Amino acid sequence: MTNNAELNLKSLDRMDRFILYYLSLNSRASIRDIAKKIEKSPQFVEYRYKRLQKYINQYIPLIGYEHLGYTTVTFYLEFTGSIKYVDEIINSIKYRPEVNVIIQSQGSWDIIIGTLFKNTYDIYNGITTINKNFGQKIHSFDTLIHVGASYFGHRYLHPESKKIINKIPFTGDWTKKPINIRMTEKKNKVLRMLATDAKISYKEMSERIGCSPDNVRYMIKEMEKEKLIEGYSIILSIPTIYRIFIKLSNADEKVINKFRQYGYDTIETIQIVRTIGQYNLFYDIYVEDMKMLREWINNLRKKMGEYILDYTITNLWDTKRFTYYQIEPTILKAQSQETS
Repeated sequence: MTNNAELNLKSLDRMDRFILYYLSLNSRASIRDIAKKIEKSPQFVEYRYKRLQKYINQYIPLIGYEHLGYTTVTFYLEFTGSIKYVDEIINSIKYRPEVNVIIQSQGSWDIIIGTLFKNTYDIYNGITTINKNFGQKIHSFDTLIHVGASYFGHRYLHPESKKIINKIPFTGDWTKKPINIRMTEKKNKVLRMLATDAKISYKEMSERIGCSPDNVRYMIKEMEKEKLIEGYSIILSIPTIYRIFIKLSNADEKVINKFRQYGYDTIETIQIVRTIGQYNLFYDIYVEDMKMLREWINNLRKKMGEYILDYTITNLWDTKRFTYYQIEPTILKAQSQETS
């Protein structure tokens, strides 16, 4: 495994950054597709792409969990006196079906656990389980429920990129009417394979589930049309991603959209997520050093300070994604009967 601490973007030239940027917008894009984007030959892109593999931690799909009835909940844990319990906790929870991401961090918390739950009862059980197993080792424990997110892509890789704010979706918004998803057991298997590796080929998926590559391609296109799959991206092996949590004095739609606009205007912003809990939203940003981080924070306070009651920062230095969700067989059976 590559040592993340040795990786930085300063050694990458303009073309390297552009290739990573277009992969962040669509990690299933072909070499030929990217070559057209950057106006270079496929051979040139393939050579650069092989060199850039060490910068890519994982290829991921962006999934609209809310369409399957799930709510994204993150647990933030700070340990008493030491982080020696991190590996113990990760090993005890990483195969639980509700856990989809585990992030080790430095700053306000030691570990962040991203989960998917169906209802408040399941959320309560998740909190109770963590407290029961690790309560004596935990100094502080916070919970945030995700209402929705705007993903801006890794635009810091390609500052020349242009977007229109009105066309950037606010995904994962469970306050809106849910979309009817026609889920089957095979689609579930395809989605779980994509969750493990979004670059997996149609051929390999078809061999695993026993159908033709064209059938797999059709299922994926159907899930994309349903917005169950909202896109594909990458997790970069760069240890300078910061999560900045904001507590607002007023969190109505007009104010939230102001903070979304600020995220769009700053190329360092990867995404902004609206939350319920101790904080009203958070940004994930990329900066190369503490000076850039201070400048970003100072600019945020200068432009949006009238709405900010408090904020805190943590460094997301290691991200691991696991299974995305577990659809119960009874639900699959019921959905199959409804759509047959």
